[in-house]
Amino acid sequence: MDRESSRLPVYLHCGFHKTGTTSFQTLLKRNLARLPEGVVCLPFAHPLVRNLGTLAKAYDRSPGQSNAAALVEVWNQIVAELRAAGARRALISSENIFGRVPTVRGGMVRPYPHAGAILRLLASSSADIDIRAAIYLRDEAAWTRSLHRHLVRTRALNVDLDRFARSIVWPEGGLSGIVDRIARESGCQIRLFRFEADLSLRLGVGSSMLHFAGLTDKDLLNWEAVPIRNEGASDALVQFMTSPPIALLPLPLRHMTLRIRRRLLGSWLA
Repeated sequence: MDRESSRLPVYLHCGFHKTGTTSFQTLLKRNLARLPEGVVCLPFAHPLVRNLGTLAKAYDRSPGQSNAAALVEVWNQIVAELRAAGARRALISSENIFGRVPTVRGGMVRPYPHAGAILRLLASSSADIDIRAAIYLRDEAAWTRSLHRHLVRTRALNVDLDRFARSIVWPEGGLSGIVDRIARESGCQIRLFRFEADLSLRLGVGSSMLHFAGLTDKDLLNWEAVPIRNEGASDALVQFMTSPPIALLPLPLRHMTLRIRRRLLGSWLA
């Protein structure tokens, strides 16, 4: 057996955030028992995958040697588990592999500045694996809107959508340009899929990724679909959090107000 054929192909779904990742990861978790023989999937909920995402975010925050070493260590633990499970192919999904969710920091947003370095660390950590990375792209206006709603709900963001959209820095020329930069910096090829194209398919977003990982229509015939979409904050919640006087409160008080509002109304979507 030559060196190339002995390498373990790891199909790595890296995001982006707000491109159906939660639905896809739920789909994987629900259908683990339906995977073909030899295909091992570690869903987002797997402790090592969660730890990988946490360490990737730590590296994104502070890309030093210590965080790099910790990231590589947990990745090697993942590879060892895949080998121990007898995997001939592996599928892993975590949008946090590329770091923190893009948000306003210092009045600007530069999406995924260290993603290329993170992917390069993983790809170069072992000669026994072949990382085959993939990313879902989304219409940029829809992506920005969804990201904004997510940040209003989870971070008590007090910036309205227009101001938030103006704060995003696109030095690469958009989401596809970011992917080109990540591929260039990592030395890895990255397969691109369209969020919108998968929406009409029976299994929804993630269907293209499953085919990329070598699962056939026959393999997926008995898979159970997951009709889940994370809509983020409602229009009313966005208006509430981004208008005075709530928008003028310090962050801890905005978080407290957000929690009180949810308890009173019973939902983020109210």
